[in-house]
Amino acid sequence: MNTVLDMAVIGSLREITKPDFFEKLVELFEIDASQTVTEIKMALDTEDAILLAEKAHSLKSSSSSIGAVAVSALADKLEILGLSGTTKGGSDLFSELETQILCARQALKEVSQ
Repeated sequence: MNTVLDMAVIGSLREITKPDFFEKLVELFEIDASQTVTEIKMALDTEDAILLAEKAHSLKSSSSSIGAVAVSALADKLEILGLSGTTKGGSDLFSELETQILCARQALKEVSQ
């Protein structure tokens, strides 16, 4: 496992799907992640801990499913923050999340070619 992607998850997805299906999963993840990250940012801006927990949970699950482990780990931290009833400290985590999303997109693009 590298720090961005879990190659075992990538390998499993490739094994159980048709040849072009993994590439489609990557496209869908990118679309969904972009929207969810925007919603997480909105939750932080409005100090909505409940929305933060919900959206972070969604991103945690989708990123884990596609093997984006660094994104999933940060989303987990944001979810825990939201579940604790606060958004305080979320901005720093969000900055890290944005960086890891970019890294995951690039890594997924490379492995889907």
